[in-house]
Amino acid sequence: MPVDAACPAKVSVTGVGEVRAVPDVVVFELEVVHRDEAAVVALERVREGSQKLLEVLRQSGIEDRDVQTMQFFLSSIYEAGSSQPKYEAAQHFRVKAHEVAQVGAVVEKVMEELGDDGRFFGITFDVEDRPAMSVQARAAAYRDALAKAGQYAQLTGRRLELMSIVEEPGSAPVLYRTGAGADGGTIPVAAGEVVEAARLITEFRLC
Repeated sequence: MPVDAACPAKVSVTGVGEVRAVPDVVVFELEVVHRDEAAVVALERVREGSQKLLEVLRQSGIEDRDVQTMQFFLSSIYEAGSSQPKYEAAQHFRVKAHEVAQVGAVVEKVMEELGDDGRFFGITFDVEDRPAMSVQARAAAYRDALAKAGQYAQLTGRRLELMSIVEEPGSAPVLYRTGAGADGGTIPVAAGEVVEAARLITEFRLC
């Protein structure tokens, strides 16, 4: 007898799984920028500022491999009412720190060194071992799906036979912020939690 004929009933359920973790990686961006009537002066100020920035990061224990120049530019700018341009130079850095608690102090020190030439941009928290979180989230999603399908099997007095599993696209990590955080220097940094979510569409035969 064909399998489908022996098990005519089917059930399709969606399993959802989440894994939460305290961030152990924080990524932030810093920029050195200066505007002057002379292009060479603007470039020199940015060069000097970038050296100060990199030195602060090294002294803070951030390795060179975790610092990357994302952008460097020199542009002319015409201010209102002026026919002569000014020149703005800038260098943009992406920094990854492995100690969340130190970020506030690092940013504060960089801003002290650079003064008005310093800029600080968005901050993102993550977990170094993201693949392990994904594995755990998928396992949790499957257990959820199996529990749901198992209820139908119990209600109908049948046993389950797995047919297919499809992971829904877009099961991307979600960042949650909570009140818990790390106080780095006078600038508090609230790390909160990182959540990895997975959704599985499963189909079972009821035999």
